Amino acid sequence: MSYVATVRLHLRPVSGPGPPATDTLTKRMKLSSVAPVGAALFDPTDERKEDPMMRHAMAAIALGALAALLMSGPAFAAGGGAGATVDAVATAYGPSASDNFPYGATDYFGRPLAAGDVAVDPGVIPLGSCIRVSGYRSPDLPPGGFVGQADDEGGAIRGRHVDLYLDASAAAVRAFGVQRVRVTVLGPPTGPGASGTAACAGYVGGGRQARSLR
Repeated sequence: MSYVATVRLHLRPVSGPGPPATDTLTKRMKLSSVAPVGAALFDPTDERKEDPMMRHAMAAIALGALAALLMSGPAFAAGGGAGATVDAVATAYGPSASDNFPYGATDYFGRPLAAGDVAVDPGVIPLGSCIRVSGYRSPDLPPGGFVGQADDEGGAIRGRHVDLYLDASAAAVRAFGVQRVRVTVLGPPTGPGASGTAACAGYVGGGRQARSLR
């Protein structure tokens, strides 16, 4: 005999002064209001729900799933694996409130935006992965390309579209426009706890090399 439990976590905004914000957990799941973790939902017509042992087992599963989410860091999952190369369209965003409303100037994981942050579609580029971006023209980014981290998302970032973080003025962000770039997935972060380029320092300057799959 087998049992199936569906678990759900309801997230709500955190109130306070200034623009609407969310807590870290909400930020990490900012495109989803429901996640497959949380309190177990039982079929009210299922007579097994009265079994105390089963209720305790299901509660333990739900709590374990919630704990795993709360303790997890940036995941290296979904999308293309290490070595995958994507020709993409690139736009840019900056630290301004208008570019980051309503979540504030933080990445998907709730960390302050930093050099090398890139917003991606996780279905194309693994969220949390280290990447190399090249082919752009911008005085506000390293010439020839940079190593960064796919650590942000956005409602308009879908498919082969990346949004590059510029620590620059709104005018500089607008000047970036829309460009063609090449993105290569390098692998998981090498600097735990860091973000952007700092999280991927192991791939900079002759560090780990990525295969280029064409």
